[in-house]
Amino acid sequence: MTVVSVILGVLLVICGFSIMFTPLLTFLGVATLLSIVLMIWGIMAIVKCVATKTYGLNIVLAILAVVFAFILMVSPHTSFMTDLIVLYLAAVFLIARGLLSIILAVKSAKGSKSKMWILGIILGILAVILGIVFFAHPVLGAAVIGFLIAFFFVYAGFDLIYVGFRNDGGGDDAAAA
Repeated sequence: MTVVSVILGVLLVICGFSIMFTPLLTFLGVATLLSIVLMIWGIMAIVKCVATKTYGLNIVLAILAVVFAFILMVSPHTSFMTDLIVLYLAAVFLIARGLLSIILAVKSAKGSKSKMWILGIILGILAVILGIVFFAHPVLGAAVIGFLIAFFFVYAGFDLIYVGFRNDGGGDDAAAA
């Protein structure tokens, strides 16, 4: 399993670095990835409902997921709208998370001798600004999300490589744990 981990890690790192050169195209692929995940989940949920003979809301949601995934796959306009929805949801999340961070930092400042609450306020303000930028400049937001996906791929790849080499000792780490 360690060789597979290293190989997958190297592939993720290569993909991550290649994604860094096309962040907007990567962002535009989010709807495609979402459609694939929804299709797989929907089909598996339908099979599970039929196998266990449990019908109701679960099978309705599974069928809707498959239908929505199919629409995303065949309609480029729907795919683009889904990408924009993801972008605006990210913007709303950043603004909400930033405001929450600011509120929590101010609350923790009252009883704290440490000045770490200032970091919470600064990060909260940065998150709110980034969310506003996502709303004001969607193309810039799309590029940022594309870069974040690229960085995640690179991080996950190096993590898999590390795990692969760490477990290469013949199970010594597993026995020690």
